[in-house]
Amino acid sequence: MGATLREQNLGSVRWIVVSGQAGESFRAMGQHMRAEIREAVTEWTSIHVLREHVSTSPGREQFAAVLSATQGSFAAEWAELTALADGAGVAAEDLALLNFRGDLGHVAGSFNRTEERRVGKECRSRW
Repeated sequence: MGATLREQNLGSVRWIVVSGQAGESFRAMGQHMRAEIREAVTEWTSIHVLREHVSTSPGREQFAAVLSATQGSFAAEWAELTALADGAGVAAEDLALLNFRGDLGHVAGSFNRTEERRVGKECRSRW
């Protein structure tokens, strides 16, 4: 059985209802939200700073530790994230990087706490 997806507006709120098996549903959501997810992964102003941070020490080790802990302790959630990424045509690690940014220690040249909260709210409201 495949996933079904229905989108509607509730006033000014975009409401998306997906049903089906978790993997299929998250993949369908990724396909449906492809443009918005790709924009978040490629256009967010601080993404290049985060990528640079995790390409060198200690960011690389912090990212690896958080990624490993997430994959081990939250396997179902990680599978959902990878299905979403697959549907959107983006790397799961890029979505994880956006999600884990607060767990990566101090990131020089990046956002302050207020900016991080604003971007986090924007990402959650998109997905």
